[in-house]
Amino acid sequence: MMHVGIAVVTLGVSAFVAFGPLRHRLPGFVTRLARYSMALKLGTMAGFCGFLLWQNVRDHGPMSGRWALTGVAAILVAAAVRVLFIQPGVPPI
Repeated sequence: MMHVGIAVVTLGVSAFVAFGPLRHRLPGFVTRLARYSMALKLGTMAGFCGFLLWQNVRDHGPMSGRWALTGVAAILVAAAVRVLFIQPGVPPI
C-alpha cells in the first residue's frame, strides 16, 4: 500500500504544478513537464489495471473484478488523455 500512497502523492503534486494557482509563476516547461508526468502516471496505472484484468481473465476470476478493472482502466485512460489536451485556465465544458 505504500506504493499506492506514493503514486497518489506524486500525482497530486503533478496536478498542483500543472493546474494549480502557482502555474502562472512557474516557467512554461515546468508546467508542461508536470502535465506529461501526470499523463504518464495515469497511463502507467491504467496499464497496471490492464495487467490485473488480464490475470483475472486468465485465471477465470470473478466477473465483478473484470467489470471493476475495466471501468477503472477506462477512467484512467480518459483522464490521461484529458490531462494532455486540456488548456490550463479554461473552464471545463
